[in-house]
Amino acid sequence: MKTLLLSLTLLLGILSLKAQQSGPPPPPPSIENRLKHVEELAKSKLNANSNQMAELKKTFKAFFEKMDKLHKDNPPPPPKPEFIQSQKKLEEERDQALQKVLNAQQFLEYKKMLSQLRPPMPPGGPGQGKGPGGPPDQKPRE
Repeated sequence: MKTLLLSLTLLLGILSLKAQQSGPPPPPPSIENRLKHVEELAKSKLNANSNQMAELKKTFKAFFEKMDKLHKDNPPPPPKPEFIQSQKKLEEERDQALQKVLNAQQFLEYKKMLSQLRPPMPPGGPGQGKGPGGPPDQKPRE
């Protein structure tokens, strides 16, 4: 009886330790999956014609490829200022290319659509919020 109880306790301990171990983060979605998501949102939000959709897909594909290379060439967070600048430059290039393809109303809808593609980060970026590990609350200077 003691052996059975000890075995069960040991087994539960091992299982609970195994459940707490976390592996590497999942890989990002493929470019094809991201393009599909962009296309679905664009169809529902932008009312774009087939030429505009083709240009939108081409522009986003190039953007995703450049962003993947940028992520591959840079280590995991926290991001360096050079990475952030490069990312903003790529986003600006993408937006400028799409501004030439979409009319003014579509471009406004596109800018709204971006928030659905990638929700905004907390102020200061990841790990810099007010949660555990973030900076302490600062009182305004008087």
